[in-house]
Amino acid sequence: MSGVLDPGLAIEAHRVLTLQNALADSQWMSPDEIEARQFRELTSLLAHAYQTVPAQRARLETAGYRPGMAVDQDLWRAIPIIGRAPLQDEPEAWRSNAVPKDHGEILSVASSGSTGSPLRILGTALDAAYSKAFTLRKLLWHDIDFTKTLAAIREARQTALGKRYQRWGDLLEYPFATGPAYGIDIHVGVERQAQWLSHIRPEYLLAFPSNIAELAREFDREAVGLDRLDAVLCIAEIVTPELRALVAERWGARCIDLYSARECGPISLECPDAPDHRHHVMAERVKVEVLDAEGEPVAEGETGRLIISVLHNYAQPMIRYEIGDYAVQGGLCACGRGLPVLTQIKGRVRNMLTAANGKRFWPSFMTSALFGKLPLRQHQFVQTAPGKLRCKLVTTRPLTAEEEAYFTTHVGDALPGPWQITIDHVDQIPRGPGGKYDDSYAEDPMQTK
Repeated sequence: MSGVLDPGLAIEAHRVLTLQNALADSQWMSPDEIEARQFRELTSLLAHAYQTVPAQRARLETAGYRPGMAVDQDLWRAIPIIGRAPLQDEPEAWRSNAVPKDHGEILSVASSGSTGSPLRILGTALDAAYSKAFTLRKLLWHDIDFTKTLAAIREARQTALGKRYQRWGDLLEYPFATGPAYGIDIHVGVERQAQWLSHIRPEYLLAFPSNIAELAREFDREAVGLDRLDAVLCIAEIVTPELRALVAERWGARCIDLYSARECGPISLECPDAPDHRHHVMAERVKVEVLDAEGEPVAEGETGRLIISVLHNYAQPMIRYEIGDYAVQGGLCACGRGLPVLTQIKGRVRNMLTAANGKRFWPSFMTSALFGKLPLRQHQFVQTAPGKLRCKLVTTRPLTAEEEAYFTTHVGDALPGPWQITIDHVDQIPRGPGGKYDDSYAEDPMQTK
């Protein structure tokens, strides 16, 4: 780590490093030890929530909780699951009126609003320090060289044309001295981003997976590369096998995936030793449940909805919160870490498609191969009804009838069952709130069920 930090950051760095040293040990605990530790943390959290959060008190009483009770599996499972709507409708009722002073400053974060309903959540400096420790864990797990150059592409309109920073911490939750960092706003367009990256030649790139895919294709068209790129740090969207293959082919680089949410912080991190890129849950900070439609835990290898509980947020306790994402439950990892495993992050319900026979699935359109054969720049798939798909395409020139037929045949062959596929040529496909981009979504998820 290079450079010198000012005193305030040095104190913060010491706190984060202390937490990280503890995390370096706790990752090797057995699953039973980790769960027992979580229930001890939850016993303290529920006592605090019962005493200081009006809406949580009523909810916990419904589950049979009384002051002084130790949390066990039966009590935990009796607590009703909550979604975002109550937190949006009555935010003050879900916030603590007496946050412990030793948890530090009260902070406020907001979700991106990519689902159409942004959510603002309070947190504390202590919980934020845990988040920063997990950012450090990510970099350490995956052998990131802190002295190298980092480039970040995200929503940051104040740096639309690109800006240089002294250290990575101006772009990441990372209070340490490092090499330089550069930031540019995602809305400037992929051509400008490619020019900017060619000039910087970073070793590390932080960006949304959809933006990374567009950049890889842009660099291919321009016959240039990022010759020093070692790793792409993926945020906010699903990382697909197609993307990993594309990044390896274009740049000889690897993808590193961290699954997080603005309202919950880091949730899981890609295992550095597993060839299938499975995730370990950051169980020292969050308890994750993978449940079926009836609220029962799914078996290993099955897909379920994710229920998140944050162990150290005493400003607005997030207890059994349904985040809206789905994942595949994993088993023990051969790496030896006892941290719970998610084999795959699937995404949100709105990203699922429904075939004509009613079968629901997360699609893989296998379109990477088409970019070398058709003049494509962007695509987006919108389900309008079961078995019906509208393809929005941005192209460098109009497609011929034969090219359109080739495209629809390729997409149809990648999907289960027969599909009615139409093409809609558009000038641009804008990104959603926070700069996110959906490759596919159901126009009305409720009507496609």
